[in-house]
Amino acid sequence: MMYDMKECGLLKFSKRVDSLSVQVLFLYPDSPVVLHISDFRNLGNQYHMYYGESYLQCAQCGLTIKRKNNTHKYCLNCAAEMYIKKSVESVMRHKSPPSTKQNTLHITYLGETKGLAEWADQLNIPYQRLYGRIYRCGWSVEKAFER
Repeated sequence: MMYDMKECGLLKFSKRVDSLSVQVLFLYPDSPVVLHISDFRNLGNQYHMYYGESYLQCAQCGLTIKRKNNTHKYCLNCAAEMYIKKSVESVMRHKSPPSTKQNTLHITYLGETKGLAEWADQLNIPYQRLYGRIYRCGWSVEKAFER
């Protein structure tokens, strides 16, 4: 259908191979471009944005979305993806570091010797908290593990 519209002189495609931009020519093939449509997923929103209504381009994917407030920059899908990405990064930041033979802090507790990261996982206490109790606050191993 779009090819037929191009042949009739109603559409003009971008010359770039990777571009999906299309110019719509309503009256005459030589008429000036009035509205440049970059995304057909929401053609109506682009039309409203052209006429000055409160719409913006998503900062991540370029989708035209209705502006809700001045801090709103992303469409729902991109906002959800960014939230998940930030949550994963936060969890990874707070996860105990993997133990390596060179920097493992070995601690003996109840006759068993393990790395501090392994104890943290087993006792379900954050690694940073155990490390702080033992090495910064100077607590005994028993006090740090049992509180």
